[in-house]
Order: sequence, then C-alpha cells, then structure tokens
Amino acid sequence: MGFVGDAIQQIGSEDLIVGASWVCRFYNYRSSGTASELEPSLLSCFKDESDALRVFNKEMTANANAIKEDGGLFFFRGADPMHPAVNSLSGQALSSCQAMGVPVNFCTTYWEWAKDYPGYAAMLGINKGLVAFGADIGRPFYSGKVSSLEVVTEGLASLHKYRFKTWALFTPCVSENSDDPYALDYDVARSAEVFKSIVPFIDFVRIWLTPVAVLTDAELHGVSQILNKITSLAKKYKVHVILDSTVRDVVGFPDASSPSAPKWSKYKYLDTGRWPRFEVSFDDTREAGNIEAAVKEAMDATSEAAMRQHERRSKNKK
Repeated sequence: MGFVGDAIQQIGSEDLIVGASWVCRFYNYRSSGTASELEPSLLSCFKDESDALRVFNKEMTANANAIKEDGGLFFFRGADPMHPAVNSLSGQALSSCQAMGVPVNFCTTYWEWAKDYPGYAAMLGINKGLVAFGADIGRPFYSGKVSSLEVVTEGLASLHKYRFKTWALFTPCVSENSDDPYALDYDVARSAEVFKSIVPFIDFVRIWLTPVAVLTDAELHGVSQILNKITSLAKKYKVHVILDSTVRDVVGFPDASSPSAPKWSKYKYLDTGRWPRFEVSFDDTREAGNIEAAVKEAMDATSEAAMRQHERRSKNKK
C-alpha cells in the first residue's frame, strides 16, 4: 500500500503489467430498506461534497505527477461514480484532473448520460486522451437500479464513435437452476448475445467470473464455451482480452501449449482488485502545481471553446 488519503489511495502491485493503481473514493453504499435499494452515502471523513472536493484537490496536487506516471486515477470504489446521486461530484473531480493533465478511468453501471456526452464534452473542452469509460456489465443480481443493455450499448457506441476510450468489465450471464433456486449456472447463449452487442464499441474487455464453490463438469464446459465465444468475438473486433484471476479460480489453469487447449487459455491473468494501466495519449504535459491556477486556466479554455462553438453554430444558421 502506498499513499493513503481520505479521497485518493494508492494500491501497490508487484505485477509489472499492472503497476500501481491509484483510486478515488468518496462514497459507500448504505441500505435504504432492501438489498435492491442501496443508496450512496458520503464517507464520514467529509463534511459535505464541497469538503470532499477540497480534500480531493489537495491530495491530487500532492500526487498528480506520480498518478500520471502510474497510468491515471481509477473511479470505482465504494459506490458507482456515475450513480445519479454522486455523478456531479465525480464530474467536478474529473474537471480537476483535466486541469492537472491527469488521466481518469471510470467504471459504471449507469449509462443514461453517455449517449449525449460527446457533445457536452466538446463544449467543455474535455481532453479525450485523458479519460476512459468502462461498462460493468453482465451481473445478474447487481444491487440497485442499473441501465439496460440497450442504454449501455447506445452509450458505448456514442463514446466510441467520437473516439473516447471505452472498455468493459464483463461477467458472463448466469441463470437460476430451477431445481435449486440458490444454485447458479452460466448461460452460454445469453452471455454471447450480450457481449456481441457491446464488443464493436470497446477497446478492451476484462472478464470476471462470479465465484462459485463447486461446478459440475457440464457447468465447467459451459464456462469454457462462453470464454471461447467471447475471446473469438474479441479477436474479430481487435479487442484486447484480460482474464481476471476469478477465471482461474473457477475453471482452473489449463496448459495453453496443449493442442487441445481452449482458445481463451493463452490470455494472461490479472489479480482480482488490480486494474490494468490504461495507455492514453498525454497531449497535456503540464506539470502538477497550483491547482487553483490550473483549474482557472482550464475554465478559461472551456469558455473559449464554448464561444467558438456558439459562433460556428450561428454562422451555420445564417
């Protein structure tokens, strides 16, 4: 463990592929009655959202260069960063990172905002090389209300079209076993259908399996089928594949050199809880420094970009 602040923490790793991960955390989930009604709750170390942003800016100022060197800041700790109740604070934190030239990576199940985001981002002067968006998709019993597959696909397609970096944390779909309501088995057809709808619009996929105590041979075969279908589709669309260590835990560690080895066995594993560096273009080489000055500079640039866009639209209407 490296730097540990109230809003920003560094999680170290010896894996050279992964490097160290810097994560942002403002909220936890709290129950509002039932398991499906979880709402974000601001961490007790913050007085309110303004205080949380102040602390974030202070910690970012102190660590911006290290975070840039390590691949950026990751938003997926405690509560979903794009949950309607918290996405305003996430957006303000993104603005600060943009001002400091720090890459940011979001992972979310909420995608209603994404379809129209490219136009909004253009108005704000968002540097697309410094932000990436991941879709957490496929889990059957995720707590809370999440976006439909159609909404997620539309959002990914819109972002991908305008060359934002996009990816997926994909969990193969499972179906309930009618003989045992507490047993889960993987749904090969549904998993392939879901992944096929999003694969044209992502740059990489991280595959995560729901931990299961014991699987029958038939169920293990089904999992392997799903992985083969997903990796085949990924190869077709030139999407990079990362296997979470939960895959190894569920189906074992097959010998990739064997002639009969499944297609997916050649991919590298990534430990659960670790996140890959997201290689982005560093168009903004500004050094970390006074964040107030950096934010003002970014706001001025945003205003200029908005004025230019308004002028272009006015000319087009004439």
